[in-house]
Amino acid sequence: MPFYAEPSKEQIEEVLKMMPSLPGLDLSDYASCITVIPGSQKIPGTQKEYRNTWTLYFDVAARVLMARRWHYEQGEGKKDGAQYTVVEVVPGAAGSPNDERFYLVHVTLDSPVLGPAHGYATADISGNGARADRTNPVENAETSAYGRALGLSWGFGVLPGDGAVASAEEMKIAAERKGAAVEPPRRSTKKTTKKEAAPDEAPAGEFEEQDGDDASQMVEQARQAAVEKLKETAKEAFGEDDMAARLAAAYCKLTEKEEAPDPDDWSMEEVARLSKMLKKHIKDNKAKGDKGAGADA
Repeated sequence: MPFYAEPSKEQIEEVLKMMPSLPGLDLSDYASCITVIPGSQKIPGTQKEYRNTWTLYFDVAARVLMARRWHYEQGEGKKDGAQYTVVEVVPGAAGSPNDERFYLVHVTLDSPVLGPAHGYATADISGNGARADRTNPVENAETSAYGRALGLSWGFGVLPGDGAVASAEEMKIAAERKGAAVEPPRRSTKKTTKKEAAPDEAPAGEFEEQDGDDASQMVEQARQAAVEKLKETAKEAFGEDDMAARLAAAYCKLTEKEEAPDPDDWSMEEVARLSKMLKKHIKDNKAKGDKGAGADA
């Protein structure tokens, strides 16, 4: 779920509010725990044109916090001892694709509410490993396996989009394993020469959307739901007759475009920012109304 401009805290909160999650779990409560990964993405239909991206991830610590809190709230007044437990951690588990290079860890968790969860993760122990693979391969693989069990099996901290069940550290390591470490994008007005042009193969830091991808479909469903919610809010604020014109005007003001496309074609980022503008407008108008009522009284 990439952004094409570095997101603000408010934008992250708005997007997280729209994301599907477990019943009773509001991802926006954990906005401060988000890791923002800078990267790049090949522009569809082009050969060597790229754009900067910023992708949101919840690291393993955030997923643990979510899972512990969620289980506590499920247990309170409903089930005694509803907290999940770590059943087993198997370092050096069987099944590595290459025992001489990849160290495999298997983690098993159990929940009285959600059932069992399994997570597998590898660390590169060949001497060519990157970051934590090089310094703490066993600990890194165990942490990644733990986070994968929480995310892939139970859904804690999973955001729709490519690579959503991988940890932030894994995404950086994956890029470095291919010799393409992701660095924070730099804006520049300098023209790109042929020597500086991006390679034919995009780095692992890019998340190119694939047709038929389930995560991409979830993102699209979330976007459509957000658009409908925005329309309903605008209808309540302005009335059905003025809603479309007001939204179009707000879109043009936000994007500095002369014409607004159909709301169904707006991006998730645009919808989030417009939702924030609309809520502020409604709040300001309500405040003015309250002051006016107080003056009349």
